[in-house]
Amino acid sequence: MIRQRILDDAKTEEQKDILKRHLLTPLYSGDVVIAGQRDNTHSLIRRGSDVPQDKLYPTIHVEGASAFTTSTIPEDEPGAPQGTGTIAHRIHRLLASVMLHDKSHHRIVFAEVARTIEHVQSVKEVFKFAGQATTALDTMHGCGWVHRDISSGNILIVDDVVKLGDLEYTKKMDNENKHSTRSGTAFFMSIEAKTHEYEFVPLSDSNQPVQGYSWSTSTDVEDTSAACPQELLPFRYNPLHDLESLWWVLVYLLLRRHAEIAEDTSKRRDEQIMFYDQLFTDNNQIRQSMFQKPGKFRNGRTTLHSRMRPVGDWLEWARGLLVNRYVEVESRDVTKIDHTVGAQIASSLSAQSNAIAERFSGDKLDVKLSQLRPARLRDITPEQPGAAVAIGTSLDSRGEGSSKKRPFKQDVADSTTVHYQDLQEYAEKSKRAKLEEKEIQERQQRERNNLEVLSEEHPSESDAKGKGKAKEIPGRSDAESA
Repeated sequence: MIRQRILDDAKTEEQKDILKRHLLTPLYSGDVVIAGQRDNTHSLIRRGSDVPQDKLYPTIHVEGASAFTTSTIPEDEPGAPQGTGTIAHRIHRLLASVMLHDKSHHRIVFAEVARTIEHVQSVKEVFKFAGQATTALDTMHGCGWVHRDISSGNILIVDDVVKLGDLEYTKKMDNENKHSTRSGTAFFMSIEAKTHEYEFVPLSDSNQPVQGYSWSTSTDVEDTSAACPQELLPFRYNPLHDLESLWWVLVYLLLRRHAEIAEDTSKRRDEQIMFYDQLFTDNNQIRQSMFQKPGKFRNGRTTLHSRMRPVGDWLEWARGLLVNRYVEVESRDVTKIDHTVGAQIASSLSAQSNAIAERFSGDKLDVKLSQLRPARLRDITPEQPGAAVAIGTSLDSRGEGSSKKRPFKQDVADSTTVHYQDLQEYAEKSKRAKLEEKEIQERQQRERNNLEVLSEEHPSESDAKGKGKAKEIPGRSDAESA
């Protein structure tokens, strides 16, 4: 198993002890067998059939270049598009990262029962566990391994000790390992892991990539291959990417929730939520700009409550530390990046995490965080057509302020942070509220219909007089009309 292989690569007993402390302990494991067959995508989804080679990738037409059909041959094998600087090579690399691999239904029983770091609601404990996670990652990196899927759901807490979960994508990092498949959780993937490119390599004066850059900036297929290095390893995941993922987890935990402080204001919370939405977006260019450009995150951290400013300062410091290290190592030959690349800053990150935890020690100094809110305000009213929710305002179906007492939407109007633990409970409450409102409308309509029927069957005296007068009007004399 992967866990045992990592332990076998430990160089000292101290490393082995740290890994045993911070990795889950498997008791039983195995593939699920159904009717005598292993349950996997090959036998279950594809019914034993292979996807034809010509169906894996389409023929791609690039303006200014001839069309070509990509293949499933790795780029370092005969038959792959030639020339590391060509458009064909770049697109081949992109498509090669989504190669189809069979997946098996595999189950593991662990000795520990854990909770995720998402359930931690104390700033002190968040940073205490962040320090432990950094130490665990640094030790794993020291053994030559990278995790490749650090997320808020894979940092587990057992008896006040961090356990790194989900080693499915963990790989041994060596010069022969290409790590061609993208892996990770979208919100927490490092910038480079998401683009599968080295994003911090500076360009030379001639606007050509320096040695180690993964592709050319030119679109001239004929002329660029000679300008780029001929012997070049493709993008590889390295320890800096794990550490950056941990940074994104901390930003996520501290911005997605507000500090429960009595003197806090809804306006400040609204600004924090908007900054969070800018960071955790599907637009990777915005996300990348927020991480790489110093002014972007530095200005946004001011949306935190004043008592949380040390946390914002720490996040900005850690971001700068990571960016500077990226630039430092990628300004040289990226093919020389190895498992020790993150050791220089991991110890600093761990020490400063513990320092922040110490700063918030004590009941009076610690800050409690709210429950995790839904990802975006626009997502908290699922399946509710014709209605909208603005920050701090309840809107009716016409887009006007609602004067009705709406239990479901009033909770949103009172606070920009929803205190339900998940969207399912919120959706169920929405559904019940809509059904109750519909029943009331139907009952009122039935009552109106009944009144109309009674009125027709038993007209009142005044109604009869009114009808009589109405009948006399057409028969008015000509003199009256004149």
